[in-house]
Amino acid sequence: MNLDEGQRKKVAEWIGQGLKLSEIQTRLASELGVQMTYMDVRFLVDDLRLVPKDIEPLKPVSVHYREQPISNPKPADNLPSLQVRLQSLQTLRVLPRMCRWL
Repeated sequence: MNLDEGQRKKVAEWIGQGLKLSEIQTRLASELGVQMTYMDVRFLVDDLRLVPKDIEPLKPVSVHYREQPISNPKPADNLPSLQVRLQSLQTLRVLPRMCRWL
């Protein structure tokens, strides 16, 4: 949809005020009687070479971690250990069936 020069200036003013695209879409409909999809508003702002302002600038995130060397980890006493024997799997004929899926 094409907007006249006054409507374009109004959109530029709203961008200058820091309104979000969804808010501009709502104002276009309520104040100017122009129904546009969100994507149309996005294209309109792009065509007018306007850049929406970020309300709050993104803050850099710093991650702190401590590298600790692993020194002979011991299994927990209360956890059961898992032992699998290849011979028992072949006896059950599970292994050949599993190999077909690989």
